[in-house]
Amino acid sequence: MIITLTKALLIVFWAVWVLGLLSLLPEPWIQPVLWIGVALLVIHLGEYLFLHAKVAMRQGGNSGFLGFMIFGFAYWLPLLRK
Repeated sequence: MIITLTKALLIVFWAVWVLGLLSLLPEPWIQPVLWIGVALLVIHLGEYLFLHAKVAMRQGGNSGFLGFMIFGFAYWLPLLRK
């Protein structure tokens, strides 16, 4: 349930982040949302670089780059627990 909630919150966050990129958010919120999004992208890229081989072994060669970049640990943790 925590993983599902995390995925839902990340989808909402990325939608808000896109609104920030388009400057559709109120002014005091644009900069923090954009910087948090950049930080999340860097963290998720790091997760991909360190864990994509393990996930690819479990997925039959597919490491799921978009899954890593959008969901981070909510994507790879259930795959590695199986």
